[in-house]
Amino acid sequence: MIELAIDRNNGLLLVEFCGTATAESLVDLDDHLRAFVAREGVMPTIIDFTRVDSVNIAVATMVHRGGQRSPLLGQRRIFVSSDLLLFGLLRLYGTHQDHQGETPPITVRSLPEAFAELGISRPMFEPISNPLPGLAAMADAGGVDARLPQEVVLGQVR
Repeated sequence: MIELAIDRNNGLLLVEFCGTATAESLVDLDDHLRAFVAREGVMPTIIDFTRVDSVNIAVATMVHRGGQRSPLLGQRRIFVSSDLLLFGLLRLYGTHQDHQGETPPITVRSLPEAFAELGISRPMFEPISNPLPGLAAMADAGGVDARLPQEVVLGQVR
């Protein structure tokens, strides 16, 4: 599960990631971030992985992801993880982001450390209810064609 909250006074996004960390869940995270950026713009972001209960991500996945552009281009990103394996994978990702020329994320072990990195002492977050637009909204914006062919709608594949 991915939950987003924003501190508008400090211009800060907080992403809480919980459950199992997999390559697929990281793609879901990217989708949430892109939808947020489309609505609100980019801003410094803390991604809190402390509620991850298991990690099933290959090293090659993090290396590949590290070579790609961040949805939060040019913004400070701080990853929070108390899990040793995930902490190391996030640092590896950051190394490859740096090598790619991106602003590398900082990886810390606690939210207080993350807030300190940004110089924020009393954040005031409000939840973001639905960062992902529905298919119809994306279609209206030219993102996807949410309409199904008539044959599929009627259950007839030709």
